Amino acid sequence: MKPTLQQKNLNTVAKVLTNQIRSLESQGYENLYFKAQFTSGGEKQNGIERGDVSKIAKQVRDYVKSEQADTVNVEIIDEDKGKSVYRRKFIDLHQSGGVETPKTNNPGFNGFGGFNGFGEVEFNALVDKRVEAKEQAKDFVRTSQELEALRTKYKELEEEKAEIQAALDAKKQVEYYSGIIGTILPSLGPLFQGTPLAQAAGLLAGVGEAAKGSSTPTDEDVNSVAEMVKEFCNTLTPHEASSFHLLCAALEKDKSKIYSLLKQVLTEQAAPKTQTQ
Repeated sequence: MKPTLQQKNLNTVAKVLTNQIRSLESQGYENLYFKAQFTSGGEKQNGIERGDVSKIAKQVRDYVKSEQADTVNVEIIDEDKGKSVYRRKFIDLHQSGGVETPKTNNPGFNGFGGFNGFGEVEFNALVDKRVEAKEQAKDFVRTSQELEALRTKYKELEEEKAEIQAALDAKKQVEYYSGIIGTILPSLGPLFQGTPLAQAAGLLAGVGEAAKGSSTPTDEDVNSVAEMVKEFCNTLTPHEASSFHLLCAALEKDKSKIYSLLKQVLTEQAAPKTQTQ
């Protein structure tokens, strides 16, 4: 007497095949059909050569019952490409806990020559995903290296920019002070008495021995003063330079203040001498 068919096993087979058809159709497969070979006690029984996938669960269920099969091999084929897209072998249908695909010496494949638990399409998709993941990892490493190189280059350019900007600011500052001082020095000569600028400033102010024969300073005199002004600015502390800059800016806006400032300074310089007499 043949063993009783386990209804639970048959339901499992029907459910697995139905879900597989849905999965393949969701991937874009349209023209599919299936083959099924049934075995009972190691002997081949009648099979299905070209089954309708929309009826796969019912047809397989009916054949298992009619042939009293304990094993069924199912293969789903893409008619457009003429190749198998899914294979599965179900065994021990008459035993409790059956249906599992048998293990073979080829890991990942079932006894029917198909992929254990996967159709060919699913297996290839899994491989493609892993290959894509590796490529993304390589791209990430390469991009990270390029980004690090760009950060290093950016840092170097920022440092170079800062150096150039500092040099440019210093040059502009000297040129600005030189221009301002060159404008007002003819009237501020007495302020620089006792300094290296005294003679040149006095010349531009129209005082001193060098100015007696001429009322107008020459280009050579102006250039000399400009050079000396630069040297003078270099001797100033940052605070002195800032104060002097504000003074020059104020005098530039209202040159009439040059004379009143000169008068005030000369008056203050003369005051101590009067007190000591």
